[in-house]
Amino acid sequence: MNSAFRTSAHCAAAALVFTLTACGGGSSPSPTAANPPPNPATPSTPSTPGTDPTTPVTPGATTLTLGAPPAQVVAGVPVALSATLNGAGTVSWTLAPGSAGSLSAASGNSVNYLPPARINAASQVTITATSGNLSQSLTLSLAPDPALAGLTLTAGTIGGHFMLDGQGTDARFDLVADMAVDRDGNTYVADSRPGAPGAVRLLAKDGSVSTLTAAVNGHADGDRSRARVESVSALAACGNGKLYLLDSGAQASYLRTLTRDGGIATVATLPKAYAAARRIFCDDNGTVYVAAATALGKLGADGSVQDVAGLTLPGPSASTAYMVDRHANIYYYSTDPYASLARTAIFRRTPAGVVSTVIAINDRAYADAPLATAGVTQPDSLVLDADDNLLLIDYDQFAGGSGYRVRKISGGAIGTVYRGNSQGNYLRQNNDLPGQLRVAADGSLLLSYQSIVNRIGGGKLAPLAGWNDDTEDRSINGQGGAARYYQPGGLAADGDGNVYSLEGADDPNPAPYMSGRLVIRKTTPSGAVSTLATASTPFPARAGGLALARDGSLYVTLLGRTLSPTAQGAVYRLVAGKLQLLAGTIDDSGLAPPASVDGAGAAARFAWPQLNGVDADGNLYATDRDATGAAAAYRKITPQGVASTVAAIPRSVLAAPDGYVYSADPAQGVIWRTAADGSRSVVAGVAGLPAQGTVLGALPARLDRPTSIVPTGPHSFAVAAGGALLRLVLP
Repeated sequence: MNSAFRTSAHCAAAALVFTLTACGGGSSPSPTAANPPPNPATPSTPSTPGTDPTTPVTPGATTLTLGAPPAQVVAGVPVALSATLNGAGTVSWTLAPGSAGSLSAASGNSVNYLPPARINAASQVTITATSGNLSQSLTLSLAPDPALAGLTLTAGTIGGHFMLDGQGTDARFDLVADMAVDRDGNTYVADSRPGAPGAVRLLAKDGSVSTLTAAVNGHADGDRSRARVESVSALAACGNGKLYLLDSGAQASYLRTLTRDGGIATVATLPKAYAAARRIFCDDNGTVYVAAATALGKLGADGSVQDVAGLTLPGPSASTAYMVDRHANIYYYSTDPYASLARTAIFRRTPAGVVSTVIAINDRAYADAPLATAGVTQPDSLVLDADDNLLLIDYDQFAGGSGYRVRKISGGAIGTVYRGNSQGNYLRQNNDLPGQLRVAADGSLLLSYQSIVNRIGGGKLAPLAGWNDDTEDRSINGQGGAARYYQPGGLAADGDGNVYSLEGADDPNPAPYMSGRLVIRKTTPSGAVSTLATASTPFPARAGGLALARDGSLYVTLLGRTLSPTAQGAVYRLVAGKLQLLAGTIDDSGLAPPASVDGAGAAARFAWPQLNGVDADGNLYATDRDATGAAAAYRKITPQGVASTVAAIPRSVLAAPDGYVYSADPAQGVIWRTAADGSRSVVAGVAGLPAQGTVLGALPARLDRPTSIVPTGPHSFAVAAGGALLRLVLP
């Protein structure tokens, strides 16, 4: 952890009240790159004669003295404040702008501070007593109500690519691979991302989402408690009430049935030609078909899958797709880059073997027209509606390759039902276009896209369940959930609860628009996100941490793009939005091996330094890592840039106000709390669930790749996880 908050927080932990001449305080402005705040130890209001060591006391002068308030501020419980004058005068009381709560009176020798009925986040309140030209201030630290312990969103987004049951857009899908609609109007979703456990999810007519099968790897039949699937790639809801799924495992692929209560039974082990099958179909006779890239098979009574005879197989360079309707008509098409577009089409083959052309695949796809003169560009996801009209997704090039149309063939002509383009930019998914088109029971259309299911009706598209956003992994300033971070990390915090973060701090291969840029964001306790500074890096590098000193100075380490035997790093101070070298140097030739060398300024050397924090005297501490990622040395860097090797990072730099050290573990998806004796425990998140999304609420909650944590007050922390800045309150 790296934080300037620790310095002031330790004072507040010892006693919840301090004057401006003690541990710091007042209402200093938040730091900016161009105008860093004054040293918090410097008074921001006139001092009472006799209390400021630089002001001589005049014998017999009137003085103003404040009584000490209680050691703890409790939500909703008044705090008695008193002021004593040793001469004549009236005492006036004011509450600093932005401070929570209120005062019971504006004047008098004693008043009550009335804290909020509920304290949701750690904050500080500054109260000033004034009499004539005399003024004294005190600061109260408000700790969150322990009853409010849990995980909440401060700003950004928890993302949309994981499994979470819920209502409508509050639910989450990892990656929608297929959909099937049963006769009752329920939609079954194959939620399966390559390399991750898959599951079948039930999307009810009211938009609620529940999980039918356990999202764990394995192959086992049985009821819901025992059944296991590996990767659900296709689904089909047949007219006889049976639901089929295609389970593509590491050893083999299987055709299986799924009951409405989550029970699973294996029907057939598929031949190799169908190992990567993409769709399942049923006709009204109860026949089940399995469609692979270059084959269409039919399930026999004995559990075998045999190729459908009489189909013309495409050439080896072609991409083929099949669809079987309830009447056993087979629709198929292939797009071959080495064949003439004029000779490629969507074909229809009847059960009697009669083949006809439905529509050509050519460069006239933009026009809605009679089939004889129209065409489609790149068809996908064919489906029939209740009136046997053919619908499909047609990808075109009007939006730089990311455009698509939902088209309908009816009455001898083709028309456009809906036209759109890419909805997302999520880095885990290469395909940036919609995936599946299905017809709902009410005749509307369902269109899946990565982790969301949309409904199309009346020419408009609206989300039905799940969530997907093209602003994920972008830097967007704003309030709370409207703001966006690009992989935030390297957190630091000041005494007012403002949090400072680095964009792309945990990304060794940043997006092109982030290359060579250092972006620091500021997030207030209320969730207002702004860009504090943007600087150009002197070489291709990534940020290795952020630290905020008591005087408002911001420090950052820059590292080589990847952790390697030739990686090096240096420590910089941010001044007026520009980087000033403090210690170390970078040899980007790759010829000089990294080393930890003590020295001043550019004479010092670091291997791969990652900032840990700043002590009360403004000294920085960093862990210097070797090519394996292990801690190789601990370094101390003075404000003057003198680097030296130390035996360990002082615990006062690492520890939160409660004396524990907290750390984020992205691999396990948890927050650890480490005691002075080295013992540790999980305080938030569920171990072993990395990259499974953030779930807010009561602890332990769930965290998506937490990368950094910093204390923001007693029992209160800011956590960077996924694309969000979260508030963690511990009991």
